[in-house]
Amino acid sequence: MAADGMTQISVRLHEGVLRALTAEAARRGFEVADFAQMVLQEHIAPALEDRDLAERLAAEAEIKEAAARLAREFSPANAFDPHVTLKVFQCIRERPNLLRAYLKAIGGGTGYERGNHRKARLNRAIGSTVRTAVGASSTANTGNVMSVTVSGELCFSYTVLHPASFPPSGPGCAGIR
Repeated sequence: MAADGMTQISVRLHEGVLRALTAEAARRGFEVADFAQMVLQEHIAPALEDRDLAERLAAEAEIKEAAARLAREFSPANAFDPHVTLKVFQCIRERPNLLRAYLKAIGGGTGYERGNHRKARLNRAIGSTVRTAVGASSTANTGNVMSVTVSGELCFSYTVLHPASFPPSGPGCAGIR
């Protein structure tokens, strides 16, 4: 088991189940493996004896769902924003309900601490979710990945994204300040 309490497994799925899982993951803005993990955790949460774990997992799922939704709002297909990941983290920080869920998911604290394995894993998942939700790439045409270091944010750095050739459809920026 890894330091963050996660263990990797592999499963065999019927082709029809995989097609449906893939379609639903794409519709909601997730990579298939991350979406499958969320579905499984949500399903098994009521059976967990560790209620704190169940609450952390629910909070983590809430943050990932919000990250996908916000990414599509902040960076719709017709107005790609390479800094959408930072905007999603800023929104999580600024909205009390999202900040509460974020802090629950990482096990407490202020959200600005270093060395928290849960926070590091969640932040990577948020970045991946944002990239997937907007159909972006972390690699420029040159093959380089550009990372920006920030301070005063829940993340210490983020990757500048690049539009992919097939951007997803999103709800647009209605209601976003």
